[in-house]
Amino acid sequence: ALSKAFFGGAAVPISVPAAKGTPGYPEDYEFAFSEDKAKALLKEAGFGPDKPVAITLSTTNGVNPGDFDVARAIVQMWKKIGINAELETIELSTYQERLRAGALKEATLYSWGNTAGDPEFYAGYLLDPKSIFSAFKSDDLGQMIHPLLVEVDEAKRVAGYKAVNRFAAEQGYTIPLYQSVKTIAHTDKVSIKKYANGLTLPSTYTLKG
Repeated sequence: ALSKAFFGGAAVPISVPAAKGTPGYPEDYEFAFSEDKAKALLKEAGFGPDKPVAITLSTTNGVNPGDFDVARAIVQMWKKIGINAELETIELSTYQERLRAGALKEATLYSWGNTAGDPEFYAGYLLDPKSIFSAFKSDDLGQMIHPLLVEVDEAKRVAGYKAVNRFAAEQGYTIPLYQSVKTIAHTDKVSIKKYANGLTLPSTYTLKG
């Protein structure tokens, strides 16, 4: 729904914190959208539409495509299931300061880029509790990720990151939404090569004819 509303369907929905078509993305896994399950989980915690939980959702405005508008939509979606999120607009520098100080609010809308497509720069950076880039610190993730940082068998390493990505999504440690979009303006005389992870390489562009 977010992709259709704000990006004309161009933003690819994802189930784990990695781009589709890149190593580490479990192609056989999909995190299902379910309002009923969301309500059931909140009910277990003692909350719901009649007794909402109050949190803060932080977002930038104009840093990433559609960031503020998407955050506003998320606030309305959450309200339906029993989450009252106060929307807070912050500068990117404020996010970085809070991240380093371990002072982030309950939720933050953020876009993470990875031009290499390697899973270490997705889950390995975002979810490793020892990483300075990690917003969520959890020892169980560290136990899964740290052996992968020294794994020399590529197949085992990639399989390990697929497991990490799936586990993190199922535990709610991260809530992947969609792959960010990029807009490239060009004449019809130029042929653009596209990459699954959103990589932009002008050196691969060619002139037609």
